[in-house]
Amino acid sequence: TDVTAVIVSTDMIAYGGLVASREDGVSLAKAEARVKRLEAIRAKFPKVPFYLFSSTMRLAPTATKATAPYRMKLARLEELRDMARRAPNAAVTRDLARLLREVPAKALMAYRAARARNHRIQRDLVDGAARGVWDAVVIGQDDARLYGTFSAEIAALKELVKSRGAGKRT
Repeated sequence: TDVTAVIVSTDMIAYGGLVASREDGVSLAKAEARVKRLEAIRAKFPKVPFYLFSSTMRLAPTATKATAPYRMKLARLEELRDMARRAPNAAVTRDLARLLREVPAKALMAYRAARARNHRIQRDLVDGAARGVWDAVVIGQDDARLYGTFSAEIAALKELVKSRGAGKRT
């Protein structure tokens, strides 16, 4: 083959793109199957470097007409959840309880399902890097806030990289 390298957006492969990765429209099983298909392609071309990239899901859901009534409240709720996890206080607890009443439960469940799915896929990517399937995996952060759900996800990914010895590939 005359391919020098393959560079892949795993968000595109697994979910259909970065914006699609923020919704729960693709099941974990389907996303895993898509990444496994990429792994099978990789196995056919073992000498071609495969470089993968992914993004941790940003804090706020994508701005749409449907999410407009609650998207910033949901983002603030998740930000406060992280604040409460790190350093609980009465004001944060009070605001968190209020937002839990204001954000539609179905929207919150879908948001958290998408986050959990994405995190699972990213853990799988790190595992693949540790096994030598991928030459490099880069996981970026799609948010610049100090607090948010992503902070625990990133910490868990860093710990996984360390425990699996994948530091040279991730």
